[in-house]
Amino acid sequence: MDNARNYVKSGPVWDGIRTLMGDALPFVEGEVWKRQRRLIQPAFHRRRLTGLADTMVDVIDEAFHDWTARTRAGEPFDIAAACDRLSMQVMVRALSGTEMRPGEPERVSAAS
Repeated sequence: MDNARNYVKSGPVWDGIRTLMGDALPFVEGEVWKRQRRLIQPAFHRRRLTGLADTMVDVIDEAFHDWTARTRAGEPFDIAAACDRLSMQVMVRALSGTEMRPGEPERVSAAS
């Protein structure tokens, strides 16, 4: 907020981004940015971030146990696909507090 002049978001590139993405926080400035920033601030409170970190660690730990078991059993698996599933599971649990059902990460990946 103190150095807004250092982060100007105007010009043809920024106009194009706003056309695609709308007036979301990363793409606006001035009073619109201030209003949106104040609205989102509570989500970044230390207690909230600590809870999100705990959630991420839980999901990663679950994936690690699965990967370890598969490796010990000599079962090959696609680590890139496993990391995609892990990312989706972290986001879903962090944002909604729910878990993806078996097969959902693969359906989401196939649809994108």
